[in-house]
Amino acid sequence: MSKQNLMKRLNLLPLQLTNKTSCFGKLGLPHLSCNITDYPDYIALYNHPQDYHKTEHTCVATYIYDNIFDGPDGLYNAIFYGDKKRLDFFKKRFDGVKCFISFEYSVCGDVPPYMNYHNMGRSREVAIWLTTECHASVIPNISYISEDKLEPTIEGLEDVSVIAFNTMGKIRRGEDRSLLERVIVYVVDHMPQLKAIIAFAATPDDSKVKDLFRYAIDRDIQLVIPENALRIRNRIHQERRRSR
Repeated sequence: MSKQNLMKRLNLLPLQLTNKTSCFGKLGLPHLSCNITDYPDYIALYNHPQDYHKTEHTCVATYIYDNIFDGPDGLYNAIFYGDKKRLDFFKKRFDGVKCFISFEYSVCGDVPPYMNYHNMGRSREVAIWLTTECHASVIPNISYISEDKLEPTIEGLEDVSVIAFNTMGKIRRGEDRSLLERVIVYVVDHMPQLKAIIAFAATPDDSKVKDLFRYAIDRDIQLVIPENALRIRNRIHQERRRSR
């Protein structure tokens, strides 16, 4: 029996991706690299393929509910089971996309830790596939669970110079915002190569986003706030309210 057939029978096909890189930390998370200097000016959501090529530097992200991009026919399952038909579908769907933010498989504080770590690993595996099969740059998205479990968040990202954060629901004061601010401090202090942070935000008010990332900005980390459909929609609603 060939090694390929054995891996398929054992449901170990993702090893074909992780074997292309090194693994780091206590969890052995796959190493990712991203050192782009042409930062995104627009973030297209996964479920808006009409926006994938909106600008020259559009980046695709999954800042939506998991079941929209991670159902039975989702990309991860196609990778896991070696479904060539579905993989070809995704290659066609993403044809010409130059940049992605690594898929955000949700992590939560009220589920068993192994489920969160599994989702972190899945995100890394998909990122490697997007890099090797779609020839795109992948900006690591920083997913986190709690303040006492931050170390795995950046394991394998030591030489990355640009990362992304989803700020949805975290702009207003509260525990979610406070936790994100502490995560930003940790990440900035532990990623010496970091030069830029890409922030996905729904608010049209850049000052609110900059206030959230003040620690990074004060340490000469460039904050990039690309446009996206939600920001544009909220800006239009805001302008309409002001004109009444």
